[in-house]
Amino acid sequence: MTIRSAQINMIGQQIRTWNVLDRNILEAFDSVVRDQFVPEPYLEFAYADMAIPISERQTMLEPKVIARMIDALNLDSGHTVLEVGTGTGYSAAVVARLCKKVISLEIDPWLVESSRTSLAKANIDNVEVIETDCFDYCSLVSDNAGQFDRALITGSVPELSPLFLPMVNRTGRIVGIQGHVPTMQAVICDQDGAIKSLFETEAPRLDHVQEPVSFTF
Repeated sequence: MTIRSAQINMIGQQIRTWNVLDRNILEAFDSVVRDQFVPEPYLEFAYADMAIPISERQTMLEPKVIARMIDALNLDSGHTVLEVGTGTGYSAAVVARLCKKVISLEIDPWLVESSRTSLAKANIDNVEVIETDCFDYCSLVSDNAGQFDRALITGSVPELSPLFLPMVNRTGRIVGIQGHVPTMQAVICDQDGAIKSLFETEAPRLDHVQEPVSFTF
């Protein structure tokens, strides 16, 4: 199977069948060559329906999972988007096709450099990858608070809204994965406090996330 055939199959058999039908989103996935963002040892799985390891603790989410999450953001071309967890840059590349600008945060220096290289090779110039701890960047006292229209969180946390909702403006929305194994869910959090479950899934924890204290009696 050619790369092009594999990409067409990924969109048709994985993404569309997960009820992602928006033409702009499908075209965005079609315009980004996924294997350009996959580590070389896993190139044969670039278009497979699986999470792909990209570091000791991180993975690329399955195409259908990241597609549903991007679809849930309800993006428009004027939005500025915060992404937490750049990884290889693939999801940022897709989001960049749908909005004005993406600010993407990544703590792993190797992933920062490799994602910047891949994004440049893909001629995507509206993504800024910042090497930082997302919890420092997203602090309530940070000047970054309230500066974004949307936020996409690609790693998991115990609860999304207290950590990242302050980063979006009054009409903002965040989409990410929250909970604990085996009951993690992808959810939408709007600024009015409403939380909507999208689907059950799992993702590695973001680095340095604080877990809630559990008590044993």
